[in-house]
Amino acid sequence: MITRILRTAALVIVAIALSLAVVVDANRIGWERENTGFIVIVRAQDVTSFSLDELANIGITGVAVYSASLTDGGSPLVEKILGHNLEVGLILDKPIAKLAHNFSFLWIEGPIDEQSFHKLFPVETTIILREFTDVLQERELWRNGHDHLVRAHEVPTGDMARSSIETLVARFGRAVQERGIRCLMLSPVPGLSVYENLNYFQAVIEQIEEDGYTLGSFSLPFSNTPWYAEIVFHLGVSALLLLVTLQIFKHLPFACFVFCGAVAGIAASMPEILLRQTDAFLIAILVPAYMSLLLVPCLKSGWRAGVVVLLLFSAGSVCGGLLLAAVLSHPVFLLKLAEFRGVKVALLFPSLFGVFAYYRQVGWGKLRDLFYSPIRSVSLTLASFSLAVLAFAILRSGNTGGGSLGLEGQVRGILEKLLIARPRFKEFLIGHPFLILFGADGKLNDWRIFPLFVGLIGQASILNTFAHAHTPLLVSLLRVTNGLVLGVLVGGALLAVIGLGRLLWQRVSQS
Repeated sequence: MITRILRTAALVIVAIALSLAVVVDANRIGWERENTGFIVIVRAQDVTSFSLDELANIGITGVAVYSASLTDGGSPLVEKILGHNLEVGLILDKPIAKLAHNFSFLWIEGPIDEQSFHKLFPVETTIILREFTDVLQERELWRNGHDHLVRAHEVPTGDMARSSIETLVARFGRAVQERGIRCLMLSPVPGLSVYENLNYFQAVIEQIEEDGYTLGSFSLPFSNTPWYAEIVFHLGVSALLLLVTLQIFKHLPFACFVFCGAVAGIAASMPEILLRQTDAFLIAILVPAYMSLLLVPCLKSGWRAGVVVLLLFSAGSVCGGLLLAAVLSHPVFLLKLAEFRGVKVALLFPSLFGVFAYYRQVGWGKLRDLFYSPIRSVSLTLASFSLAVLAFAILRSGNTGGGSLGLEGQVRGILEKLLIARPRFKEFLIGHPFLILFGADGKLNDWRIFPLFVGLIGQASILNTFAHAHTPLLVSLLRVTNGLVLGVLVGGALLAVIGLGRLLWQRVSQS
C-alpha cells in the first residue's frame, strides 16, 4: 500500500516537472528562432593586404586589433578602420592600463587582470567566446556581471589548408545552425589571392544569410527560467530516483523514501550551476534505468514487438531529454561556459544497468549458464563484440567537431544534405537496430542479452543529444527523429539478414 502511494505521488511529481519542462523548452525554442543575428569579424594582421572598403562592402562587420599593438591605449589603425564603416574589436593578448578608443567587441587570448578589466570595459561590452578554447576567464567575467557574450567559430589554419572552399562554407553553416554560433571569425585561406579570399568571405556570409540569419546584429540575451522552475525540476529528478529505487526494492518503501530524500537534500545545498549539472546527470542515467525496469519484463517476439520496444524506450528517452534540456536552459550552458558533466558515465551506465534488469527478470543463473554452456566460445565472442562496441562509442563521445575521416566524413556530408540534422551513428547504425533485435528475436534465447546491451547505447545517445544545450532544441528533436526513422529501417534490414542466414543454415544442415 505504501509503495503504491509513493509510486503514484512520484509519478505525479515527474509529470508536473515534465509539463513545466515543456513550457520552458517552448520558450527556449521561441528565443532560438528569434536569435538570428550574426556578425563576421577578421583580425587586422590577417587582412593587411585587403582594402577596408572591400571588406565593408562584402559584409564584414568589424576588424580586431591586438592590445599589444596599442600605444597609450590607441592606434592610428583604429581610426582608419572606423573611417571605413567598420566596427573595431580588441584582442586582449596582454594586459593594458588604459584605452583611447571604444571597442565594439573583444576576446581574450592571454591572462587578464580582472580588476583592471572591469574599470576599462563596461558590462555592456560584447565578449566573444571562441569555440573549443578555455573559457575560465570569461566564466568569471560572466559571474561578475559581464553577460553580453557571443559564441564564435574559427577554422584553424591547418584545417583550411586541407579543405575546399565548399567544405569551409559548409563548416561555418553547421556551426551556426547546430551549435549556436553567432560570430564568424574569418581568416584568409593560405595560397589564395586577395580576390579569391574576398570571394570566400562573401560565400560564407551569403550562405548564412540564405539559411535565414541576419547579418550585422548581435544575438539576443536569454532570460533565466523562473526561480521556482529549478525547484520543480529538482523535485522531479528526486521523484524519478524514487521510482527507480521502488521498482528495485519494492518491499522497502520507507528506506527508498529516506534514501531519495537524503540525496535530494544534499543536492539542494549545491550552488545553482552544480545543482543543474547534477540533476541533468541523474536524468541521463535514471531514465534508461527506469525504462529498462519497466520494459524488460514485458518481452515478446516478432518484428512488431521489436519496433514497439524501440519506440517505447525512445519515448521515455525523449521525455527525459526534454526535462534534461529544460534543466540546462540557462545562459551559462547555452553559451557553453559550463557543460553537462559525466558524458562517458552516462553512455556506459544504461548498458550495464540493462544487464542487471535483464538477469533480475530471467534469473542470475542464466548468466552463469551463458558462459559455462557447450558453446561458451560463441558467448565470449558476442560479449567481446558488445564490449568493443560500447568502448568505441565511449571513446568517440569526446570529439569536438573536427573533420571526419574518409568514408565517414562523406556519409556525414550526405546525411546533412538530405536530413538537415544528421542523426548519430550510435543511434541509427548501432543502438536502434540492436534494440529492435532484442525485442523481436526470441530465438536468441540466452544470447538476447547482447543486443540489449548494445541497443541501450542508442538510448544513452538520445539523452546525450539533449545535453548539448548550445545546440538548438529543434535541431536536437529533428536529429533524434531522423535517427529513429533510419534506425527502424536498418533494424528491419538486420532482422531480414538474420532470418535469411538462419534459413540458409537450415538448408545446409538438412543437406
